[in-house]
Amino acid sequence: MTVTHETRVSVDRRARPVDLPALLDRYQYPEAVRQIIADEQLLPIELLNRLQALYPAESGLTESEPLFFEPGRRYAGVSGFREVVAVLARHGVELGHLAERELFIEVYRFMATSHVLNAINWRAFAGDSLFQLTFPQPGMMPADVTAAYLGATTPDQRAAIVAAYHARTNPHDGKQLLNRPWIDLDDGSREVIVGSQHKYPQCQLIFDRTTQNCLAFCTYCFRHAQVRQDEDMFVQDDVAQVHRYLRVHPEVTDILITGGDASDPVGSVVVPRADDPYRIAGVVLPS
Repeated sequence: MTVTHETRVSVDRRARPVDLPALLDRYQYPEAVRQIIADEQLLPIELLNRLQALYPAESGLTESEPLFFEPGRRYAGVSGFREVVAVLARHGVELGHLAERELFIEVYRFMATSHVLNAINWRAFAGDSLFQLTFPQPGMMPADVTAAYLGATTPDQRAAIVAAYHARTNPHDGKQLLNRPWIDLDDGSREVIVGSQHKYPQCQLIFDRTTQNCLAFCTYCFRHAQVRQDEDMFVQDDVAQVHRYLRVHPEVTDILITGGDASDPVGSVVVPRADDPYRIAGVVLPS
């Protein structure tokens, strides 16, 4: 077998054991988190070494170079993208195609946290899967729109091109705007259940406000209104309204809380209450 430089690097990485304290230092884990990891044995060194041996080029467990992005930061929109570009430039990384990437961001969205950005291999970013997933790539926008945007000479011209193409996109797939569940009230009126869908008898879909953000926005995400936070985005703010709807729809057996990454307030939808007779999927709903 011919041993290339790339092969030697891979072999070296496989042979290198994981230094857990150095790994936690690199990602600047606070002391409280380190204590939890130690007490609950969340990162057993045997497992880390096995992952490193199996995936030496992807694991990142033995990386020692300083991180580019300060932990805890969130970069959003065109301004956030430009901040990212500036940080990368200071480290000698040039993305290229900046205007074309900004066109995509203006029409759709860009958001990435430092957690995701620091996981990208910036030495070979063009082929990095996280970079491909979260950064707009050349060719994603129609060629005629891109050409017009690149040829625009003023901010107003670029804004008009963005607005025109924005109007052609469909932020609500599956006729979501037409599918709004409601409750028939005693006075004959209807109470529309905001931020919810009920397409299938047994399943209630909820766009809870606490789940409409992610660690990064994927460029293929079809929920344009959600990630752009448009005025017509689906957002459920009133959990009590959902509970009222479920009480008159006993056919519902499952609640699907959709969006991005959940946070603690999601529990308000399904917090157990022993004195409530209504149960859904084995969970007692609060009154």
